[in-house]
Amino acid sequence: MLLHGVGARGAILLFLLLLRPADVNPYGTDGETCSGQATQRQACDRNNTAVDAMIYSVILPTYNERENLPIITQLLHDAFSDEEIDYEVVVVDDSSPDNTLDVAKRLQQVFGEDHFRIVSRPGKLGLGSAYSAGLKASKGGRVILMDADLSHDPKHIPQMIQVMESEKVDIVSGTRYKSGGGVAG
Repeated sequence: MLLHGVGARGAILLFLLLLRPADVNPYGTDGETCSGQATQRQACDRNNTAVDAMIYSVILPTYNERENLPIITQLLHDAFSDEEIDYEVVVVDDSSPDNTLDVAKRLQQVFGEDHFRIVSRPGKLGLGSAYSAGLKASKGGRVILMDADLSHDPKHIPQMIQVMESEKVDIVSGTRYKSGGGVAG
């Protein structure tokens, strides 16, 4: 997979996306901390409220992902745990008729509410609004948008984090459509 870090003006072909939300300032709006309240692990949102910048929130919209959700959740857990990275998975389910929500609730019991959050919506409301709902529910200072259908391999996430840190960029995307990118498996 080709990884590419871009600033605010870069074009992105979405495959797997890691971003630092625009409303998160790692230094606080007062130039030092969030009204003097942020710790070393925190940043500030647009309201100058402390958020945990070192938690990565993975937003997974789901619709009929009953079979895939346990697999992708375990893969995410392994990718983050192997690198000792703090994370949460935010599942946004649009009333899947295959009972994906029941599977999500069981996974929440296994992984805990600090690592697995659920947003249940009353119908099939669409992918874009699912990401928006997930962003609103997330608590991390960094966000990863990906599909729950196993088309994105979480093993690339630590590499994406490294690109974000080393290149000091706001967005990192992986794509199979640019030269050097590809699909394996």
